[in-house]
Parts: sequence; structure tokens; C-alpha cells
Amino acid sequence: MKQKNILLFILSITIQYVVIGQNITDGLQAHYKFDTNLVDDTLNNHDLNTTDGSVSYNLVATNDSAISFDGASQVSSISNFNNSSFTATAVSLWIKSSTVTADLQICLQGAHMGFGAYIQAYSGKFIGFFDSSSTGSYESTNVITDGMWHHIVIQNDGTTTFMYVDGVLDGSTSENLVVGNGAANNKLYLGKSNLGVQNFAGSLNDVRIYNRMLTLCDIEILYDNYTSPVASFLFENNLLDDVNTNDLQSTAALPYESFGVNDTAIIFDGTSQVSSISNFDNSSFTQCAISLWVKSNTITADLQICLQGAHMGFGAYIQANSGKFIGFFDSSSTGSYESTNVITDGMWHHIVIQNDGTTTFMYVDGVLDGSISENLVIGNGTANNKLYLGKSNLGVQNFTGSLNNINIYNRVLNLCEIKEIGQTRILGITEHVDSKTINYAIYPNPTTGNFWIDLKDNYEEIKVQIFDTNGRLISKKRFSQMQLLPLEINAAKGIYIVKVLYGTNNYFVSKVIKQ
Repeated sequence: MKQKNILLFILSITIQYVVIGQNITDGLQAHYKFDTNLVDDTLNNHDLNTTDGSVSYNLVATNDSAISFDGASQVSSISNFNNSSFTATAVSLWIKSSTVTADLQICLQGAHMGFGAYIQAYSGKFIGFFDSSSTGSYESTNVITDGMWHHIVIQNDGTTTFMYVDGVLDGSTSENLVVGNGAANNKLYLGKSNLGVQNFAGSLNDVRIYNRMLTLCDIEILYDNYTSPVASFLFENNLLDDVNTNDLQSTAALPYESFGVNDTAIIFDGTSQVSSISNFDNSSFTQCAISLWVKSNTITADLQICLQGAHMGFGAYIQANSGKFIGFFDSSSTGSYESTNVITDGMWHHIVIQNDGTTTFMYVDGVLDGSISENLVIGNGTANNKLYLGKSNLGVQNFTGSLNNINIYNRVLNLCEIKEIGQTRILGITEHVDSKTINYAIYPNPTTGNFWIDLKDNYEEIKVQIFDTNGRLISKKRFSQMQLLPLEINAAKGIYIVKVLYGTNNYFVSKVIKQ
């Protein structure tokens, strides 16, 4: 058993080739995905229940549903919601409604906590406030009751409330942040108020409450993440499309290599080829973006095809003789945009090529490399419209190297998204212990799955979160009046991050290796 007796001990571990980005969960106090349930997806256990009428759920995307209110239903938090320590706060939600009434319609109310997100009476505009009163609140410029989905962020920095609609700042107003006292009547209400009035008719999704202000990048990510890629190839030892039905096939088994922790990339040897099983239809695209990771140390006298959209206008290649990267959307590699630097250095590089209809842009490792004017050409959805990797549909222009995480979008990516994906491939994992001295032990570590954390003392409430190195939450558990915590990593082999919250605002973070 390995024991630690640490005072503000920080350890950094370097892992290559792991994609990281901005952590959108920082400061997240409650998160309701409404994937056919009323569960809070954070560790704070602010679960909801139905307190009046009934609600329904509607599928809005693959593996994503929204909650619908019929104008008589209500849900509320089971226990109190304590925002008494907040000095800033943000609320993010998706809303769809086509109903305007003579009264306010409550989407989210923080009863006795100062905040609310409503549809305005008579007008169908959106209002948000943090000063405990809807009177004089900021009101959106445009009506949002048009039957379409809209993303709303309202947030307050202590003295000013800001509203963003569909990723764009709509405006602001001066108002002081009012918070609750953590009492039993401090609860969340959706669909109608705590007094049972101001009924809402419409749908909500992905409701989030933060104890901080969101950055513009946060807001853009929350807004654009609602639009998934139309094809995503993760190459986790397979050729499946992770979001749609555009699965790939190969004539012979291809090898895979490690791409960081719990991730693999596909290897091409200069003779192999992968193609889509069925046609890929981009005939409705007015814009297009392709994001991929590439590693190669080979330069040839011919183009090397990483991704070709045969008869669909686009391609992502390594240039002949130079080792630079080229991308095009006008159906011809001639005159395409070419990266400033060589990418065949044996290192992983993140490439984004995208076209807004008239201009192609290239980003290399999260930075704009340049652009060129060319009109977007699309296919017609017929049987010969297919994706090819490793060599062309004609069996030439062979690629030698590795590819990973290829995503194809029917839109352009914003800079925040590109930087998020294309940030440094070095992930620093920091072990943290509070400034108070604490003895604790984690064993066995490495583990085959089951392990224990010994806190050396009992605490009233303990929360444990386990993350993978991409920041994804793997599991969470709560304990009470315990010293020895039994835990399990029910996931693949690799490095995991364990965060333990205990006592009053104390926590530590450590790593656990599963073998």
C-alpha cells in the first residue's frame, strides 16, 4: 500500500497525443439532459421530479431527447438548490415553443434564489433576470416562439445581466445578482412557478446552471455542439461511423496504433484502401468542414490521398514531392490551398479544411494557415458518391501513414471549436491536494478494476468522480460517514483521474492506472 502525506503537492505527468480542450463542465452546478429522465448529470444530485401533470420526451437527435410541457405540467428539484455562495452565475438552455399567452411562461425559476428564465407575456420574446424580479428584466430583441429550437444563455457577473441568443450577444442590462440562503424553499421549478402559475407550453433541452460566467467560446461550443457531424470515424479498432450509417470497409484487415489513452488510429501502408460501403450524400450541403488527425513521414512523387469524396467535390491530400497538406472543395486538386509547412515530420497534426460556399480555409494544429477562393462543389447522392481513404477510387495516389478522428460536417466550424480540437497534444494531469495536510491512500494502484481509497478519517459527505484523460466522466459515487471507499473502474485499460470531494469545500485529485 502506498501512502501519501502531502502539503500542497503538485505532480505533472506528460502524455503525448491526447486531444484536450476547454472544459465546459467547469463550474457546472446542475445539468439536465432530459434523455427520458429528470436526473441531474452532475455529482450535485439536484434531481428533478414531476410535481404537477405529466411531461413527455421527444427525440431531437440521435441519442438525444428533450422534455415537453403541455401548459399544465411542472417539474421541480427534489431537494433545495444552494446558490448562496455564487458571485456570478450563468444559465444555458435550448427552447422550442410556438405559444404566446397573456401571462409569463416559466421555463426555469430559481425560487427564492433570485433568477428566472421566462417567455414574455403577449410578445413571445425571452426574458432573463438575476435580481429576483421579472420587472425591468432584459428582453430579447426578437421573438423566440417561432416553433424553432433556440439556444439561450443568460448570465450575471454580479452587477450586469447579459443575454445570448443562438450564440450571439443580444444585449445586457444593469442589475445586481441576488442569491438564496440555501433554505428548504430554495428550489428549481420548470413549466410553472412555485405558486403553480405562469404555465409554459413548449420543449426544453440541455439545461445547465453554472456558478461562473461563460466565455464566448463556451457559449459558441454549447450552441454549435447541438449540430453533430454528419459522419465521424473514430477508428477504435473498427471502421464504423460513430454518428450515422456511413460505415467503411476494406479489402483486407488494417492495423491500428495507440493514439493516447484508450484511443486508436488506423495505419495505411501505401497499398491499403478503405471506402464507404454505401453512397455518401452531400447534395444538400451549402457549406462543408473536414477535421482529421494525420501522421506521416513519407513523401512520394504522387499525391497521397488521406480522404477523397469521389464525385462529391472534396479531398484532403498530402502534396506530391513537398510533404505539405492540400485541401479542396471544387472537385480539383489543381490550384488547391497548400499548407505553409511540411506535415510529413512523423508527428501528429490536426487539420481542418472547410468551405463556406465560396472560400476554402485551412487550419493546422488549431491555427489558421490560410485560405483560397473556390466554389463549393457537391455530389448528387448517387451510388458512385463514396468516401475513399488510403488511395483514390481509381486505386492510385497511395497514402502511407496514420489517420484518426475524421469528422465531416455540413457547416463550417467556428474558431473556438477548431482550437478546442486542435490544442496541444500534450496533456498535463495534475494531482492536487488541499492546502490542509491530509493522509490518504489509494490501493491497489495500478489496479485491474477494483480499488480502495482510504481517507484515514470519517467525513459526513464524500463525492467521488472518475474521469478518463479526455475529461469524460466515467462514473460517480456518493458516500456518507465512511473512511474506506470501495470503487471500480469499469472501462478499458489506461490512466484515469479520480477527484474526491470531502468535508467543507475540500478535495483532492489523483491518478489511478487500470491494467
